[in-house]
Amino acid sequence: FMLGIPDYETTFVYTTDEIVSLCHSLAKEVIGKTIECSWVAILRSDKRWLEGLPIILRIGNNSHEICWMKFSDLSITRNLINADQPFNWMDSEDEELLCDWKKDSLPVLQKVIGQSIMNIKVLEARHSFGDNHTWLPNGIEFILSSGHLSIFNSLDENGVSIDKLEGEFFRFIEVA
Repeated sequence: FMLGIPDYETTFVYTTDEIVSLCHSLAKEVIGKTIECSWVAILRSDKRWLEGLPIILRIGNNSHEICWMKFSDLSITRNLINADQPFNWMDSEDEELLCDWKKDSLPVLQKVIGQSIMNIKVLEARHSFGDNHTWLPNGIEFILSSGHLSIFNSLDENGVSIDKLEGEFFRFIEVA
């Protein structure tokens, strides 16, 4: 049980090369296929999206679980999470931490349902530490038949956007 999710065991990768390789494998499987639906974990007690838990995208015949952690750690798994099974977050006995997977519950993800995946890119963000600058992996961008979907690291949580991330602090790496 990772994060209290039954049968969810994963390895996180954190270097740009590892993330590009992981996304290249994903691209070979999903390019040309349609995003059919999504699931996110919702805390029963207050109906809040738990951004630190995987986002599940149903693409073709498979569910792909995408999760960012820490500063640049990414996991992408396939068909590990049973979205019909409730769970206790962090494997706790506390009733307040009971969660359900809710289908198509985020408005931003509802907007990409039915769109085909045309390409995938890895997003890097420029970070500054004093006078030193470095590029760190920060997200995955799905190029869709009509727009974009980015699932990115939002400081130890998952962020989601359909807006094209642009500017001097971002760069993209083609993976397909």
